[in-house]
Formats: sequence, C-alpha cells, structure tokens
Amino acid sequence: CILENDRLVRDLAVAFDPIAPDAVYSYPLPSENCTFTVDGVPYVPTLTDIAIVPDTEAEANRPAFHFTAPLGWLNDPNGCYFDGKHYHLFYQHNPVDPNWGNMHWGHAVSSDLIHWEHRPIALFPDEMGTMFSGSAIIDHDNASGLGDGVTPPVLLYYTAAGNTSVLSKDKRFTQCMAYSTDGGNTFRKYEQNPVIAWVEAENRDPKVWPMGDGSFVLALYLANDRYALFTSRDLLHWTQTQTIALPGDDECPDIFPLGDRWVLMGASGWYLTGSLKDGVFTDDGAPVRRFGFDFGKDAYAAQTFYTTDDTRTRIAWLRWHQAGRHGQPYGSSMTLPHTLSLQEIDGVCYLCSTPIALPEPKNGEDCIPQSIPARMDCTVWEGQGSVTISVCGCTLTIDGANVTWNGSTFTLPKPIQNFTVIIDRFSLEIFGGDGLLHLVRSIPLSAEVDFQLKLDGDIAIETLGKEW
Repeated sequence: CILENDRLVRDLAVAFDPIAPDAVYSYPLPSENCTFTVDGVPYVPTLTDIAIVPDTEAEANRPAFHFTAPLGWLNDPNGCYFDGKHYHLFYQHNPVDPNWGNMHWGHAVSSDLIHWEHRPIALFPDEMGTMFSGSAIIDHDNASGLGDGVTPPVLLYYTAAGNTSVLSKDKRFTQCMAYSTDGGNTFRKYEQNPVIAWVEAENRDPKVWPMGDGSFVLALYLANDRYALFTSRDLLHWTQTQTIALPGDDECPDIFPLGDRWVLMGASGWYLTGSLKDGVFTDDGAPVRRFGFDFGKDAYAAQTFYTTDDTRTRIAWLRWHQAGRHGQPYGSSMTLPHTLSLQEIDGVCYLCSTPIALPEPKNGEDCIPQSIPARMDCTVWEGQGSVTISVCGCTLTIDGANVTWNGSTFTLPKPIQNFTVIIDRFSLEIFGGDGLLHLVRSIPLSAEVDFQLKLDGDIAIETLGKEW
C-alpha cells in the first residue's frame, strides 16, 4: 500500500521480494511524501537510483509487429483514437507484474500502428475502483464544455471497478470519464464522476461514438449476453435507450458506423449489422455471426479506433495463455491492426478485415532484428480439391468454402481463393477470402517457424510469395 500524508492513495497486489526479486519494475509515486506498508506492516525501502536494464533474452523474444507493454501485463485495448497525426492506444495494464491485476490504463502512440512510443500511465486506480476497460472520443465541438477553446478535449470513458482493491472496498462498478486539454498527453478525472451510475451486476466497458446528428451513443455491457445503449448530447449526462442481446457473447462492446450500416459487436467477435436512430439499434434481419469465422479464444475484446473519416481500424487483445509467458517480464500482446470493410453475399453483410501494411525488409534483413517475423501470400486456382497449410503447430484446410481449422470445421459464404499467413513471436494470424477469414492463435516461443503446403485433387497454386 502507498500512503500520502497517512492517507491510502494506492494499493497493489504483487508478489514482493525486496531481497531477490525475479524482476524489477518501476512505478510512479503520487508525490515525494509517500510511505509504504507491506501486508499491513510499515515498510521503509532503501531508496537508490536503480537503472532498470532490459532483459536481453526477453527483448530478443519481443514480438516485432504485435504491440506489447514495456513491462508488465497487458490485456484489452482501450481508448483507441486517431488525432489526425498519431494513433493513441490505451490498454488494460498491470505495471508491476506480468500477470493480470492492479488494473491501470497504459498508453502508447504511433504514426503507423507498428512503431510505438510508450507514454506514462494514463489512469491510476482510485477510491472508486481499479481502471477497467472503456473507450475514447475527441470532443471536436466541445459539447462537454470541458475544452479550453483552443484544443478539443479528449475524453476517456472507463469503468471504475469497485470492490476490486482495498481502496475501493464495498463500491460498485460505475462508468466514469477523464479528459485531456493538452492533446492526450495528460488526463484529469471528471470531478462529477460517475457519468453513469451502477445499473446491474458488474456493468462495464463503455464504448462511445458520435451518431452524426450532434448526439452520441454509448454501448455498455450488462450481464450474460445483454448490452445497453445510452445517448447524450453533452457527453456528460446519459439516458438509457435500449437493451439488446448478442447471443454467444459478453463484455467489451464495440459500436461504430461502416459504409451505410452500423455494427454492434461483443468481446468474442459476435456481431450484428443494422441501423441506429435515436440511440436504438435495429438489426437488418441477418443472424448474429462471428468476425473472421474464428471460433478460438486467443483474440478478444477488440476495439475500433475513433476517427473523423470513414476508415475503421480494429485491434484486439492477443492472449498468450495457451502459449505460456515463458518467463517474460511482459505478458500478452495486441493483434495486428486491421482495416475493416463490409462484404455483401446473398443479401447478408459480412465484416471483413485486411492487415495493415507492414514495413518492407531492409537489405534482406528483418525489419526488427531481434524478432523473426515471416509473411506468406498465396493465391489458389479454382478447381476441385483442397489446400492444407501446416504452420507452427497449427493446421488449416481449405476446400472451396469449407474450412477446417485445428479440427473445427465450418462453411464460409463463398469459396476461398487467397490467404495471407503472418508469423511473429508468440502469434500466428491468417487472413483469407478477401477478408472474410481472420484466424488468430498464440504459439509457443519454441515453435519452429515452418510452413508446409499440401494440395489434394484438381487444384494448383497460382502464386506463392514470402517476405522476411
């Protein structure tokens, strides 16, 4: 526990060994007037200037193109937005342990979604709770009145997860907001939080988007497979307009316009397309379907970046739980960012994805020398037969529109004739069928970067390209 003038200001659940720690983490203190307790006993540390030296092996194993925290745990992407120059990525973050807990909001910025500059922690736990997931929006017209008249305020909406820390004992989950008037460099929590009081259960993960008529919509997870929609004109006072179900899903809603439709999606990628009017979502009659046809659990809690144009870029948490952490002082990564589009087939709109452009190799060497990324692009001639890909312990068989992925078989709305395989440390992603297919798996660090292709029947490879 960290106390300031004998008042508890932060408490961290962490395996603490001052004599022989497994790893050394840094943590910013609220001020110089702090005292400490460990398990309720006063603790007086020996304060020295310790240079945190990166672990050479851990840095060599860091993914090349998949975002990771500098140190500590990472999960859900939060507060994703593009300010016209930089992409801002916030994320669920435990800054003092490579495992889940002590939820803060980490922060990083990038101009290309590949090379990231780490920023100081944006949101710290407080007496209302630890900092659970949420979203961001730029208040261009200063609807909130929180701007300074020069720089549009950036608003972060987050869940204050009550009763998840000593400081927030016996509090409930509520929805809160923090804002920045310096372009997203620093954030101040709104003095009249919460902006949405407790509704039910562990309601959480607010996602905000402008509706184009001067008002805003906020999607909130309630419980089971149910979500609520709220509307506001000032981004401060919210009115519930609807409760809607996404069968098979829960947590972390995303809601956004794409083309002539709106998309409502849950954490596991189940989504509906339809219209949105006065804060009420009406589906277009198509059943709920799953993004990328990936029925695995490694990609989760995706969010789209808020932009003022019609582009939609999405990124998800890539869980390493199946591959293990392998002793790294950081845990989990993000997926590759990918651009979204809608593809209509037989009257049904399907959400499709294309990976963002990756850096070109330089002088025949890896773009980032400490990793071993690889990319393969393949186009298949039409014919009667199947293609089987074996890569890093995973197997994908494509037989027209029928797909078998690690033993699970499903049918796409049209045959696949192209696919892209991208391998990075701890991860494998496959895009195919003009974006219909997007498969994500965590892979062990020890996995061999092999690639085997098998053709059965009257079928042939038209092109096979490899990079890195």
